[in-house]
Amino acid sequence: MKKFISLLLAIAIILPIMPYKITAAETSGIVSGGVYTLSCGGKLLTASADKNGAGVSGGASDGSWAQRFVLRYDSSENAYSIYTMLSENGRKRVLDIIKSNKKVAAGCAVDIYNPVDPAAQLFNIIKLTNGKYKISPKSNPAVALTFSKKGASVETCGSSVPAAFQWEIRSVTDWQYMFITKGQIATTLSEPFGAPRVEGSSRHKGLDIVAERRGKIKGYTLSSVADGTVIYEGYSKSAGNYIAIKLKDGFTVRFLHMMNRSPKKIRESVKKGDYIGNVGTTGNSTGYHLHFDCNTVGAYRGGESPRTVNYNTCVDPAPFFTGIKFSRRR
Repeated sequence: MKKFISLLLAIAIILPIMPYKITAAETSGIVSGGVYTLSCGGKLLTASADKNGAGVSGGASDGSWAQRFVLRYDSSENAYSIYTMLSENGRKRVLDIIKSNKKVAAGCAVDIYNPVDPAAQLFNIIKLTNGKYKISPKSNPAVALTFSKKGASVETCGSSVPAAFQWEIRSVTDWQYMFITKGQIATTLSEPFGAPRVEGSSRHKGLDIVAERRGKIKGYTLSSVADGTVIYEGYSKSAGNYIAIKLKDGFTVRFLHMMNRSPKKIRESVKKGDYIGNVGTTGNSTGYHLHFDCNTVGAYRGGESPRTVNYNTCVDPAPFFTGIKFSRRR
């Protein structure tokens, strides 16, 4: 009994000095890295130009990159950065609050800028009971994003969250999963996006997807993740039989190492779920799998051969499959 009491006293002494951290979960309905439109009162958040200090205002829907934003969650900050797709396809500039007297306060306008100031560029996104969202700067939750006469700004909101502060956040990337084996979704990765390559310093720019650990995936069918147009179909020594599809949402996706050439032809339209080929191991491949990659500006550099991939603008496609969790093969 004495030992037990001594243990309790030791714990009581240690606990107050032990560091701890409460990590908030990501906001329900938002996938970190996903591309979204943000609208309030029927107006879509719109970046005016791709440069530091460019204004952000509300506009009618036009389907442009200026109205599309990448929401990236930072678990260390428990907050989101809001990148504009207008700027290097969601990789460079973020929503930025222009401070007043070095503070984020009511009346501060919003523009876009390089991510250099967390106090002005990190946001809490809170889901409301009606399915809409409140977007507040992490540094001052008393104000929230809205539209003013001059454009986007942060204003005093209050706990009731009036309609002027309620945002609809809609995904631009509503993709169907493309690779199903025996009725089960294949989510095991032999190599994830960003993994270092054995042959050099470059990084893997797609997902290498296999089935269960000992599953035989030879010949399983592949389908288009969304509506789009075939921009290339052919064979190369590295990719094997492959197809590239320009999706209507602006992305381009490729399916590599297919068993045979795809029945789809260049400039042919495809619908979400359309059959495009079968899993194979053609080209530079060590076993049956699908290499699937996603490019934000089209798969190819302008003016060059359609077989030349612009890997600099490839992004991780995993977040675009809502509700799908990929795992690494061990």
